[in-house]
Amino acid sequence: MVLAFMLVNMRFFRNLIEKRTLKSQTWLFVIFSIFVIISNLTGVEISNSKEIVTPLIITKMSQSDSIANTRMLVITTASLTGGPYVGMLVGLVGGLHRVIFGGFSDYFYIFSSVLIGFLIGVLGDHVKKNNLYPSTLWTVVLALLAELIQMAFIFVFRGLGLVKLIFVPMILLNSIGSYLFIEILQTYLSNERQLRAVQTKDVLELTNKTLPYFRNGLDLDSAKHVCQIIKEYTHFDAVGLTDQRNVLAHIGMGEDHHISGEPVLTDMSKYVISTGKEKVAYSKKEIGCPHHDCPLTSAIVCPLRVNDATIGALKLYLREGREMTVVEENLVRGLAMIFSGQLAIGIAEQQTSLVNEAEIRALQLQINPHFLFNAINTIGALMRVNVDKAHEALMQLSTYFRLSLKNGQKKKFH
Repeated sequence: MVLAFMLVNMRFFRNLIEKRTLKSQTWLFVIFSIFVIISNLTGVEISNSKEIVTPLIITKMSQSDSIANTRMLVITTASLTGGPYVGMLVGLVGGLHRVIFGGFSDYFYIFSSVLIGFLIGVLGDHVKKNNLYPSTLWTVVLALLAELIQMAFIFVFRGLGLVKLIFVPMILLNSIGSYLFIEILQTYLSNERQLRAVQTKDVLELTNKTLPYFRNGLDLDSAKHVCQIIKEYTHFDAVGLTDQRNVLAHIGMGEDHHISGEPVLTDMSKYVISTGKEKVAYSKKEIGCPHHDCPLTSAIVCPLRVNDATIGALKLYLREGREMTVVEENLVRGLAMIFSGQLAIGIAEQQTSLVNEAEIRALQLQINPHFLFNAINTIGALMRVNVDKAHEALMQLSTYFRLSLKNGQKKKFH
């Protein structure tokens, strides 16, 4: 159980079991080999006279003695976790160590351990179907099978007396232990998937709400609204956005000195903006805030990049007594990537709008001379037949050009 809790809380181990590669299987072999050796050293020693000795660590053992230990439990879980080849190699290590440790006696442990590791791995892969691990029932059945094979070898080479002594506790230990080990892994991974699903939903809602503001560009008003939305959807104590020089918004702790519109204070943010590389800080010193009473003690700052240029930074802080988790760090990195994309979309839309407006103005410049030429000819013709109508048309033409000139000046000023 210690092994299971240690492993599932390691991101490195969880990455190994999600997809089988040569690298992952090599690491699983190393990890389980260490534990199979430990299992040999921490078992229950049984003397030739059936006397039971339970030292904390078995340092030496005579050739006539036996060990009741968790070696089969480790080999079984290694096979179910890493597959037949990992199980076989872990069984080889466990069997060899048992033989060497036992004074080079009982060579059958090598063959039994290798056979069990390979067989349980093959059967486990066969019955798990599309799942990561076999079902609870199959885990128990395979663990029972592993121990029964081991007991058959012990019966053949060591006799019925030893089997009678260790059969029940070893069967129970291996079956219950394997079940609990796999159950802990499955429960943890299931909870992690559910957490990821919830986070994905929150991130999608968050990005949907921030998109309208980023489309208008990165300014004081849009940054303030975005920071308020991030603060609402996350558990950070402070959220900030900057451009290349100034703080655009800061919501939460530290608002008294991280002020919108003023230059960026922290060394950490200056580094990220200048280099375009993210940075994580776990102390006030690493953050580099010049304000002595700043309550923020850990932070992650990610650059906002558009067209390979850093245009600002996303900053999220935690107060003293709170530690930033890997999940929170990954969340911030994902938000920075999404926000960079939203800003890029906004800039692209603005550029498209400017291009369209320029094309319209170009067309207007082409149309206006022809329109003016035709209007003057029409008015000249009217003067021969109806002076009043010609005068009226001339006044309408004058009004049209006056309004056009005013609209052009307004657009230019805007």
